[in-house]
Amino acid sequence: QDIPDLDFKVIVPPRCGNSEFGDESEVFAKIADGIIYLGGMYGTLIEYAHVMKINQGRVKKGGKIVYVAPIQGFGGVSDFAMTLHMPEEFKRCLPENPVNSGEAAARYILNKCFPEEKSINSGDESVQ
Repeated sequence: QDIPDLDFKVIVPPRCGNSEFGDESEVFAKIADGIIYLGGMYGTLIEYAHVMKINQGRVKKGGKIVYVAPIQGFGGVSDFAMTLHMPEEFKRCLPENPVNSGEAAARYILNKCFPEEKSINSGDESVQ
């Protein structure tokens, strides 16, 4: 089905058998510069795991990481994502402090992905 307002279409055929939920998670994790998580269950957990595993390799090799901003207070994956055990150098893809709003999450992602943009950086200083 064609979606006229979509500016970037990605078609992900299933690797094995019929398409089921999650076929796109691997591709989604690889093409994103930053991801905001709000709540979520198993599908979100799969995507979060893909992103973090990709980041693990990129941190080791000095590659471009995918920044992740889980918004706290909605339950699910976004509430426990920052509490998972990981090496200190690996935590640089996450905010230093919990994020509690969509605005703060967006500001974090934009600041990390576009640090040279002064207009983005003029918001809440606690979001780093």
